Amino acid sequence: MNQHKTEGRIGRHLHAASLTAAFIALLVVLNVIVFALTEFYGWYVYVAPQYEHRAEGVAASYFENEKDKKVDVIFCMEEDDLRNDIVYNLVWQTACQYKEKYAFINIKNINIYLEPQEVNRFKEVYDSDGNKIGEQNITRDTVIFSSGDRFTVFRMSDFFFLTSEQRITAYNGEEFMASGIRYVLDDVRPIVYFTTGHGEQISSAYAQLFVCAGYEMRTIDLSREESVLDERASVLVCMNPLYDFEKAAEDSGLHTDIDRLEEFIRKGGTFQLFLDPYVRGLDNLSGFLHTYGLSMKNGTVLRADEKDAVSIDGYTLMPTYASGDAADRIEALVGEVSSSRLIAKEVSPLTLQEKNDKGFSVQPLLYAGNLSVPYENGKAVGEEGAYPFAALSSQKNGGSVALFSGMFMTAQDILQSDQRANRDFFYSLLEYTEEAKTPKGATTLVFESTLLENLTIAESNRYARILILWVPLAVTLVGAVLLLKRKRA
Repeated sequence: MNQHKTEGRIGRHLHAASLTAAFIALLVVLNVIVFALTEFYGWYVYVAPQYEHRAEGVAASYFENEKDKKVDVIFCMEEDDLRNDIVYNLVWQTACQYKEKYAFINIKNINIYLEPQEVNRFKEVYDSDGNKIGEQNITRDTVIFSSGDRFTVFRMSDFFFLTSEQRITAYNGEEFMASGIRYVLDDVRPIVYFTTGHGEQISSAYAQLFVCAGYEMRTIDLSREESVLDERASVLVCMNPLYDFEKAAEDSGLHTDIDRLEEFIRKGGTFQLFLDPYVRGLDNLSGFLHTYGLSMKNGTVLRADEKDAVSIDGYTLMPTYASGDAADRIEALVGEVSSSRLIAKEVSPLTLQEKNDKGFSVQPLLYAGNLSVPYENGKAVGEEGAYPFAALSSQKNGGSVALFSGMFMTAQDILQSDQRANRDFFYSLLEYTEEAKTPKGATTLVFESTLLENLTIAESNRYARILILWVPLAVTLVGAVLLLKRKRA
């Protein structure tokens, strides 16, 4: 009798275990299928019935003193279609929220098929001098910003971050809506030039940041004799050059790209330079930097302490702000809109000389943590300490050189993340050096989890200890108590 009962219990347990295993296997298979579909077809964009995003990040001061002006935000799609579209509805939401917040903003919807005459003037394309240079298409996914005679045309896709396969990764509508409105309000737009001709790798996300700050973006090859910087140019950016700039011998009469850099800075411009720590052979550029009290040690990268490290090897890290007028002011500007930290990767230590040929004030901006160590070929080559990897050399009457080692801070996925303050840092740098108005504080809606983005290695180890040690220990204790009670029962 007891044998039959035992066999019955064993059979029930095997049946229950089999059902549990089958259920888990089914979940795994379904999870793999869903993951494959989202990976290859972008289904994750449509999993929610409606996305919500509040445009409350940009400071009200960004649009101060605009009460006497009027701005029309014109959608070339009917209101009902915008409301019912899962993706485009986000742009409509942001426009409505801006209208509620600012009385000078008006929203219009135009049916471009029934009222084509309403958008004809917006098809014309003009250069910066007001000369007509062509026409552009106006379609149902067009958004037009207009104020008086000034207008600019956006596509719905401009409000989103897209992969190379044109899949949406994040919604950046607050920043672009603000920049479109700012564009038609401003009579004059400053120009930012990105240098070419030296193997530069321009970050499109960083260039986009300037556009959102109201700049006209252009490229220029300073090595060409006919290269002339427009008088409206206020910022010149060089990103990760692979080849050296030219420098003429004294009294040669030649006018090289180094000479044009010098002229630009003398006129009060800001030169932003991002250097790859592993690129060598930039002797002329290094000599130019040295005259401004700046130099970088090539081939050396900083490894952060686990309190500031993000990766296990310590080369991806969360920087700390330096002390000084520039760093203190930029940190305060960032702190007005964000409590997140910055992130950087594979940065080299800079050497700063307060006494330099130009008489510029040289200040560190960012350290690779307070306890970082310089490494070469995997071996420590210096003591633990606070090493700067970003610095500013400037003078009171304008003109400055901002030097950054590494390119990771300007990567698209970093600049689009609200979990990192990199975007607001660079906006704040513009506010400090150029007194520019920027849409600092704009928030994005990222279509992926960002739960672990702000963890340092120290914090990760802490959570790992909790999950690996304390949780199993707690389960073991509870199990022991229950077993003891069953034995006594």
